[in-house]
Parts: sequence; C-alpha cells; structure tokens
Amino acid sequence: MRTIIILALMISATLATPISGEKTPEEWLESGVDLGERGEYREAILAFDEAIELNPEDPAARIGKGLALYHQNEYEDAITCLDEAIRLNPELSMAWIVKGLALYDLGKYNDSLDCSDEAISLDPQNVLAWNNRGIALSKLSKCEEAIQAYDEAIRIDPEYQTAWNNKGVALSKLEMYEEAIQAYDEAIRIDPEYQTAWNNKAIVLQALGRASETNQSSAEAEEMRS
Repeated sequence: MRTIIILALMISATLATPISGEKTPEEWLESGVDLGERGEYREAILAFDEAIELNPEDPAARIGKGLALYHQNEYEDAITCLDEAIRLNPELSMAWIVKGLALYDLGKYNDSLDCSDEAISLDPQNVLAWNNRGIALSKLSKCEEAIQAYDEAIRIDPEYQTAWNNKGVALSKLEMYEEAIQAYDEAIRIDPEYQTAWNNKAIVLQALGRASETNQSSAEAEEMRS
C-alpha cells in the first residue's frame, strides 16, 4: 500500500465552508489521495493544487502533492512543495519522511538522513522513518548503524518485510551472509511473493557457492515476474 494513504488521516475537519455546487478543500484533498492510490499521480497533483488554492494554509495538500511529484520522479519540485508544508507545520513527520525520500533519490544521503532523524524525533514509532534512516546509512557505508535502524523498525513492527529485506542487504555488505539469508527468509515468510527478497537471497546463496539453492531462489523470483 502506497504511503500516500496516510494523508487520509491528516484531513482537517475544520476546512472552509463550501460554496454550493463546488468541491471543498477537503473533497479535493480526498480526490488527490484517491488518485494517488490508483497511481494517477498527474491527476492527483491537479487535485492537490485545487485544495491548496482553496486553503493555502493546509500543509496536508502540499504533502500529498509532494508525494505525487516524488512518484513522478520530480524530486526537486517535490522538495520545494514539502519545504512549504514544513514551513506551515514543521511537526508533521510525513513531510520530513517524503522529503528524505526525494533527497535520497537525488543522492543527497546525508540530507536524507537528517530528514529521517527529524521525523523520528517527531514520531519515534514511525517505521518508515526508521527504515529510511537505515537506507541512508547503508548508502553512507555505515552498515552497522543501518542494521540498528532496521532493527528498531522491526521492533516496532515485526511484520514489516521491507525492513527485513533491507537488513539483509546491509548484512550482505558486511559479508554476514548467513545472517542475511535469515533476514531475507523473514521477509519472504511475511510476503512469499516478495520478488526483491528472493533475488537478494539468490545473490547471497551464489556468493556462498550454494548452486542448488541459488537456482531455487532465482526460480522463485522469476515466477514473481511472470
């Protein structure tokens, strides 16, 4: 499920009174969320723009637009939009999380890490923030710290398969292959159709020279693609 659904929880119940026959800011925001859920990001951006025009002080619509721009790979524009949301309300952890994702994809890993840390300070139980902290640390070759971040995400939500997979990646970088396989197996247990985890497990098994198991994991990954 895409992150954008979280925005549905942020819609204010005290938005402007509608003019008869016209959509309210809340309705435009809900439309943007629905469109984003369906992957119709360009249309979602237009809906969020309508919400922003009607209620410029609502940061939720700007977060929604920023996330839709992120999914369109328009990272700089996403960051600009999210910075405006943060200006309006710097205590919304989701704005920091999405900004961190955009910075990560721009290769600005230290800045991405700072955003994750800000999100964690606002919402210490947010598994997305801990996972994002881990992927930034991993890119910065701080794999031990990355594993600690993934472990915190897993402590909060033991069924968070993405954190298990990413922990496996960090363990693989440290050549802790058996531990990596255990992490990938947990990700696969939670989601047996998790193609990335099957692929990653196959890579580790190949590094260990376990040809038969490599072929089995590769076959599972290939089946997910079909």
